[in-house]
Amino acid sequence: MSHSIRRLPASFPLWWLCLLLTFSCVEAVAQSPVARILLRDVVGEVTILNADGSQEVGESGMTVDPTDRVRTGADSRGVLLFSNGVHLSLQPESELVVERFARRSAPPPPPGIKETGASDTRLRLNYGQVVGQVDKLRDESRFEVATPVGVAGIRGTRFVLTLTRNDDGTFTGFLGVTEGLVEFTLSGANAAAASSFVGPGQQVEVTGEVDANGDVQVTQFSGIEGLEPEVQDAIETAVETIIQEVQATPPPGPSNTSGSNNPPPPPPAEPILYNERGGGSPAES
Repeated sequence: MSHSIRRLPASFPLWWLCLLLTFSCVEAVAQSPVARILLRDVVGEVTILNADGSQEVGESGMTVDPTDRVRTGADSRGVLLFSNGVHLSLQPESELVVERFARRSAPPPPPGIKETGASDTRLRLNYGQVVGQVDKLRDESRFEVATPVGVAGIRGTRFVLTLTRNDDGTFTGFLGVTEGLVEFTLSGANAAAASSFVGPGQQVEVTGEVDANGDVQVTQFSGIEGLEPEVQDAIETAVETIIQEVQATPPPGPSNTSGSNNPPPPPPAEPILYNERGGGSPAES
């Protein structure tokens, strides 16, 4: 059986065909989810360190790019809003590296998931504390926060992750979860060990040191323990504060340049888990 191929008439303008193709490409790009990270609700001293070595003073409304480092000073903090709906609050005296944030088109999400496209997020907490609200992600999405002692793989949760540099040169990491599930995998030579799945009301604590080869060796691992009630309450309060501040504060723009009607920023939140002394036991509320 022969099949006829419909041809364009000879009089069909070539420029019109090019225009149709251009519109099709523009439409495809427009439908792709945007990968953007916005810095909001800055309190105190926040610095953006770029990959080329330059530095910028962090201000509300700035865009944070992949490979940027966000650093907070004493009594300072800032909220990172990811365009896939993630809220992260970087607490005082912390440094977070955005190693990767990318999004791509995907079929409509299943019921109960708000994420409109698949995403790949990889962060690194060099020191300090981050409090996060991550809505449930698609199966094909990835969200990880790495530290020298372990990697937290997050699917949708409320959590706090702390990394303390101790006076003796060791690192102590702490992960507490109030909602959802976090997969925590030890770093370095211990990475082959089974991952720990930390659920609501649970925590893990791990200490590691750097050996002569520069590799991190985990020396102590608590296993999964119950989360202290006061710490759980502090995480929930911190997350609710993040959400309320973001919703209450209009994004910077032409209609909000004077700032005269905006309330003053709230005082910086105290670190949730660790006192200033090394070793990092839960702080008293």
